[in-house]
Amino acid sequence: MRNQSGEILRRVAQGESFQVTNHGVIAALIVPPETNMFEELVSKGQVRLATKPLSSLQSLKPHKSRISSEEVIADLRGKW
Repeated sequence: MRNQSGEILRRVAQGESFQVTNHGVIAALIVPPETNMFEELVSKGQVRLATKPLSSLQSLKPHKSRISSEEVIADLRGKW
């Protein structure tokens, strides 16, 4: 797994399954998903389909904020 994770994941995507062992004991199974995960998330209402094409984002105009990114981050972090 450590040295060949990319190759293993490509093979799983093609339908193979793998057993991952830890000191000879099976610790995990890597198997292809039974369904299309995107379609499953859409059916559960966890993903919304786009209402406009991606190219429509090009018409968005940049907006200059009144506060800096540093101030936004400081506000999100709060006081310790």
